[in-house]
Amino acid sequence: MTTVKNATPGYYYVRAEATDGTGKYAAKRILVVESGITKITSEINAAKLFRTAGAFNAQTSAVIRFYVTGGNSDAVKFENTNEGIVRITDIIPGTGYFDIYVASSGGAIGKSDIVVASTDGSNKKAKCSVTVVNPVSKVNIAPKAGGTDLVAQGKSLQLNATLTTEYGTVSNKGVDWSISEGIPGLKISKTGKVTTTAATPNLEYYYVTATAKDGSNASATYTIRVNPKCTYMGFGELIPIQGGAIIPIELYFEGGQAWKPRMVVNSSNDKVCIGEIRYIEGGQYLILHYQNVGKTTLTVSLLDGSNKKIRLGFTLR
Repeated sequence: MTTVKNATPGYYYVRAEATDGTGKYAAKRILVVESGITKITSEINAAKLFRTAGAFNAQTSAVIRFYVTGGNSDAVKFENTNEGIVRITDIIPGTGYFDIYVASSGGAIGKSDIVVASTDGSNKKAKCSVTVVNPVSKVNIAPKAGGTDLVAQGKSLQLNATLTTEYGTVSNKGVDWSISEGIPGLKISKTGKVTTTAATPNLEYYYVTATAKDGSNASATYTIRVNPKCTYMGFGELIPIQGGAIIPIELYFEGGQAWKPRMVVNSSNDKVCIGEIRYIEGGQYLILHYQNVGKTTLTVSLLDGSNKKIRLGFTLR
């Protein structure tokens, strides 16, 4: 069926009747408009939703606005290509536009196209592709192996972030790092490396945040402390070793947290000797527990972020 240019706008009925004498027929009402729709556009071409809101209230719904230019804006139809992924929950018309409310179905991840198409014969349409993904469920921050939550002035601290994905595979496993702002010399890199300078206020706590890049709002905050830098670390008098003895060796420090600093001791051969740190009568001591004859090296490492360490090597006969 075709129309002519001077056709009067309005509703018309088209009737088709059987020619076999049965008298059967069908009729359909059509609308002739003065001019057709000239353009349909979507305010956005793509949108991302999450299958579930999770613990961080990830976005599971959106409003997509479609503009209809020219003709009769009511002469359109709406289509959702994958209702198992996305649901249309409401359609609200305005002057020259429609707001289409969509939400993830919650059952699966994937993609669906929301399409608005003309029904006046002008063959105009537009679409917005909606992708549904799984959200990150949790972010964890920890220093790299062997590190602590302490960093000395002028030193650095490497932090690592791990993502928990209990809702399924996530589209983006990266994080954005941030740190307390306005602190002299305190920075964090895109890879989670905290750096300080001599100007960074010490004996203060600062806050590091890692936010999932997938847009799920998942994040975690980790507290670090900046300490004054230790400038010297050494042993006191070494006592001659006798088999089976338990010997204390005093430890000396300059700068940093000279009073009761945190540290750890490791032995290269636990079968010969193991060590422990004790605080005795106002001082820090390395306690040697001799086990057997042989050779070993004990390493005492400060955990104040200064990265200072000293070693004691010996052979027990």
